[in-house]
Amino acid sequence: MSLTEKRRDQMFQNQTMIDKEVFIQLIELDEDGSTEFLEGVAEEWFNQAEETLASMDDALKEKELDKFSKLAHFLKGSSGQLGVTTLQHSCTKLQHLGEQWDDEDESSKKMDLSEEEAIKRIKPILSRAKKEYKTAEKWLNDYLNANSDEDEDAPEDLQTPKAEVTQKEKDLSAKNDKKAVETAKVPVKVKS
Repeated sequence: MSLTEKRRDQMFQNQTMIDKEVFIQLIELDEDGSTEFLEGVAEEWFNQAEETLASMDDALKEKELDKFSKLAHFLKGSSGQLGVTTLQHSCTKLQHLGEQWDDEDESSKKMDLSEEEAIKRIKPILSRAKKEYKTAEKWLNDYLNANSDEDEDAPEDLQTPKAEVTQKEKDLSAKNDKKAVETAKVPVKVKS
């Protein structure tokens, strides 16, 4: 087992917020053990998640539940693509509450919650989602730092080779960025 694999296994012990299979698929997109692609994906997710959470706060303050729901849906998708399952699940719940229904309440069907009740239920889950984001951000940074520090500490024969990001990876990232921007441009309905 290589030093990278040992550290990876240690990072995944006793944590349940990251889907290991999804995350390892992302790791494998990097060539020759480099973390450049993963670093780019993580950095983009950090920026998007922070902006989206701030926009969700604004939408909630303005009682724009449709916009809030769409933002939660966007963050759910981007979190899922990175394997951040705890935040993904919270965003699913927030998306449904923004649509004014509670997926855990069997008597509640779409549009059965009043605006006030939906907002009341959203607040603690949004607070939890922000904490889940911060926990995931720390874990991802720790993972990336452990892998970047590895080359300095490891014997030369165990060092991770560095590789350039391929044009295919750049194109994929640009395509995902464009899709994310298009998804984030949600129409706002103003109630009169």
